[in-house]
Amino acid sequence: MAFKELHLSNETGKIGRVPDGAISNIGGTSHSTFTVNGVPVLLNNGFSPDGNVTLQSVYAAGPGVITLTTAKPFILSSSSGNTFSVHQTSGTVSISGDLFITGQLNSVNFTAFYNAFSVHTNNIVLPKHLSSQIYTDDAAFDSISGSNVQSALQSIDSSISISSKTFKHTQNTPSTAWVITHNRNSEYVMAAVYDADKFQVLPDQIQIIDDNTVHITFGSAQAGYAALFFA
Repeated sequence: MAFKELHLSNETGKIGRVPDGAISNIGGTSHSTFTVNGVPVLLNNGFSPDGNVTLQSVYAAGPGVITLTTAKPFILSSSSGNTFSVHQTSGTVSISGDLFITGQLNSVNFTAFYNAFSVHTNNIVLPKHLSSQIYTDDAAFDSISGSNVQSALQSIDSSISISSKTFKHTQNTPSTAWVITHNRNSEYVMAAVYDADKFQVLPDQIQIIDDNTVHITFGSAQAGYAALFFA
């Protein structure tokens, strides 16, 4: 839309066009119709019944549209300094201050989302997730059961093969030091040691070197095997 308005310069005393960047009282503040500094707006099509045009009549033929035809952003600013702005080329929306959304945005119910998120972040004692919401691309876990994460993890644990929780090290050559590399990436290891005749023996020392290595030492050279169990 365009408007015609005379402006009296306080500096020169001359009447001219409103200067770019001038602060104006626009629409509905001191008048019931859409005006600029109390002067009625004249649209590009010359429409101005009785000299007054309401915003409703301006948008009656379709939605209200603000077009950024110059290389300047569109900015709404409040007296508190908070702003809502739209970048003139990228369309990026910037908001200083709080944003409140009610209803839906792109089919997301933000009211329900906010309520659920508040429950989650405020540590209210409710199940945070259902077992059906736990994702895994391993077909072995397709039958996860349970009503919450804890019970689902127990279900997963029970479905893991026993071979993944144990490791057998065979020591064919007698030695006072057995170096066992199990590569299970865990320091929660228990070991049981047996001789070549499958009698349990007690080593002098069992040491966890790191998450993948265990050392077993004996007072004399020993052959046999060690069974490792992972918690």
